[in-house]
Amino acid sequence: MFYFHARFPIPNLAYPIPNLVEETGLIHKIVNREETDVIHFHQPEFLTSIPLPFVKWMLHRPTILTINGFPGTSWHYGNAMVDLAGLVYTQTVTRFLMRYADKILLYASNLKSHAKKLGVPEEKMIFPPEGITLSVPENGSQIHEGIRTELGISGDEKQCGDDLGN
Repeated sequence: MFYFHARFPIPNLAYPIPNLVEETGLIHKIVNREETDVIHFHQPEFLTSIPLPFVKWMLHRPTILTINGFPGTSWHYGNAMVDLAGLVYTQTVTRFLMRYADKILLYASNLKSHAKKLGVPEEKMIFPPEGITLSVPENGSQIHEGIRTELGISGDEKQCGDDLGN
């Protein structure tokens, strides 16, 4: 983990203002030292993603931008002024950063429509797996009883997964 300086100029606001020159220099140093193949930025609303276009141009490496929501569009704070600021930020800064990223990693498939409205082509979007499919065997109760017997767990004691098949 590497650290660089940031300021919190607005009390009670969890969004620091990073030293972008220091951050960009640190990224440059790490990428060259570690022979990094891909540079991954997270969350455009955190200003640490701002160097993405410059770093991409400077280092000639593919970039990924991870997004778990679009302030003012896919989610709202509940305060009209803050939501408007989020919308403006999404429509300007986030849209700008997404243009330069090689891939946009969206944490949920429901963000696809929002990304498309912001001009992201579908082939640029990638999604992590959204959970797993569990299939409960028909003989789940027998399996649990076998495990209980094998481990010496009495019928009135709880075990993880006790609700499967019982």
